[in-house]
Amino acid sequence: MKYVFGPVPSRRLGVSLGINNIPKKYCTYSCVYCQVGKTTNLTVNRRPFFKPEDVLRDVLLAIRGFKKEIDYVTFVPDGEPTLDINLGKIIKMIKENVKNKVAIITNGSIIKSAFSDLAEADLVSVKVDAVVDEIYRKVNRPHPSLSLTAVLRDIEEFRKSYGGILITETMLLEGLNDGPENLSKTVEFLRRVSPRDAYLSVPVRPPAEPSVRPSRRIFEWYESFIESGINTKVLDYQEEDSFATAGFEDPIEGLLKIMAVHPLREDYVCKILMERHIHPDKAINDLIERGAVRRVEYNGKVYLTLADSGYAPKS
Repeated sequence: MKYVFGPVPSRRLGVSLGINNIPKKYCTYSCVYCQVGKTTNLTVNRRPFFKPEDVLRDVLLAIRGFKKEIDYVTFVPDGEPTLDINLGKIIKMIKENVKNKVAIITNGSIIKSAFSDLAEADLVSVKVDAVVDEIYRKVNRPHPSLSLTAVLRDIEEFRKSYGGILITETMLLEGLNDGPENLSKTVEFLRRVSPRDAYLSVPVRPPAEPSVRPSRRIFEWYESFIESGINTKVLDYQEEDSFATAGFEDPIEGLLKIMAVHPLREDYVCKILMERHIHPDKAINDLIERGAVRRVEYNGKVYLTLADSGYAPKS
């Protein structure tokens, strides 16, 4: 299956079947913390990428092959999902065929041009890492044509018309966006947007830039959000010890699909392979020798990521 991965445990959405509707690293941002690596195709132009019928086929195969309940079918691709001009059409096709809820994880940068597409989803998660322009450009490194003022305004406008669940996520980075000015202005903005939940997180997987470190002020932010009446949750922990590859006849193929979207801890990969009666050391070494994956170290943990991800290898 080319266009789906998982189902995987999501820190926001429970059991999530991921849809990868964008080719590798087509994005409006090149965030310093991105777990997919550096953006290679920085663009704001919406266009068709894959045939909606092909994406739907993979979604249906994965759902039918997974024996447990899937909470959300989630658009969380290698890049920005709203760049796909067929996004709304794909969502409609999914809803015509299955009863599962649909979620979209977006950075919100071109939300105005994708209003009607996003309106089809049951849940939309929007990135709000910075509301100060200088910080925004350091952290998110947006396409030159993007204006933070316009992005924030369009998120507010979308909120007014959207009938589904809106949540936000703020990734906090040590010394970059966790200072008092960005905190106070983010609180002001989120009070106006009024998301159902505002999630605070720190990087737990290898980021695009090796110098990026998790903020130590996350609970200070949490207290400020709560005191301001914002329903807030903290996501500062690792994923759970299970990733489903049940939708794939070949579990290694399933793991590679997940690695296309984010690195996996090597011990988790070993656990999954052993559960499928595959010798983990032999399988991992074979993938490394073939040039398919490589090891990356971050915060004292070893991860496996696709070899072309752009991360610095483990020394």
